[in-house]
Amino acid sequence: MSGPSPAVRLRGVTRSFGPIHRVVWAVDDVTLQIPAGELTLLVGPSGSGKTTLLSLAGGLLSPDRGEVEVGGRPLASLSAVELSAFRLRHVGFVFQRFQMLEALTALENIELPLNLAGTRRPESRRRAHALAARAGLHGQHEAPSGALSGGEQQRVAIARALANDPHVLLADEPTGSLDSHAGEGIIELLHETASRGTAVLVASHDERWIPYADRIVRMEDGRVQPGHP
Repeated sequence: MSGPSPAVRLRGVTRSFGPIHRVVWAVDDVTLQIPAGELTLLVGPSGSGKTTLLSLAGGLLSPDRGEVEVGGRPLASLSAVELSAFRLRHVGFVFQRFQMLEALTALENIELPLNLAGTRRPESRRRAHALAARAGLHGQHEAPSGALSGGEQQRVAIARALANDPHVLLADEPTGSLDSHAGEGIIELLHETASRGTAVLVASHDERWIPYADRIVRMEDGRVQPGHP
């Protein structure tokens, strides 16, 4: 019996940074599949290439070599405009630094990708409220995002990443700014998201993710380690 179909495929993907005489191979010849409907946990020491791999999987970076497919679409075949539209509708990102628009309220930050994708009020506002509640934001909807605590901004970032029901959700240390109770809630939320059919790839040092992970992939020195195809 075959397993879940891959939502993301990376084939021989390599990405380097820096000048030729001091090149750093952040991701080095990685072949990996991220199945739909599963939570894949990406582990490894700092500097092992986890964040770069997430950026390649979501089309934020282009590989030097190799191919990235999302939903069967080779990302290299898309123009810059097409790639931006594709990410908006099919890929959700949770960044370590949250990427809040501080001029907007928490709710407006969540609502923004809905509006960009063509959903208008009152539907976009209704969905933003529902996502805020799912992410555990209570009574902070109208607060300026710059006034929120780190943990509250993390919740906003996760709700925003889920706004357009992405096929792929990529999360970089999504519990890094949360206390134990709030962290458990986010872990359960992303596990539930995977169970609904989304491919969820989480890079984290937080060991609480381990019991919820369908697969664990370890990276070191830019490479996926043996035993983690």
